[in-house]
Amino acid sequence: MSSKTYITKLFESGIKSDSFDVFAIHPYMAWEGPPDEPRFWHTDYLLSNQIDALETIMDNNGYGDKSIWITELGYSSNFT
Repeated sequence: MSSKTYITKLFESGIKSDSFDVFAIHPYMAWEGPPDEPRFWHTDYLLSNQIDALETIMDNNGYGDKSIWITELGYSSNFT
């Protein structure tokens, strides 16, 4: 499940603004494409796209005033 889908479902489940002070994410990057061809970063997993998507989801649900903290970051080294 993508971060975008997970976070959307989290808000749909009824999370309340007083239940968190900041929204922490661990945005990992992922490769896409067949192993025998040149690989490229999957656009849903680019750092800037993940943050933009989260900001949009939070704004749409009335939580645009909450901070986003990146508390862990990683890039996949697995090309298969």
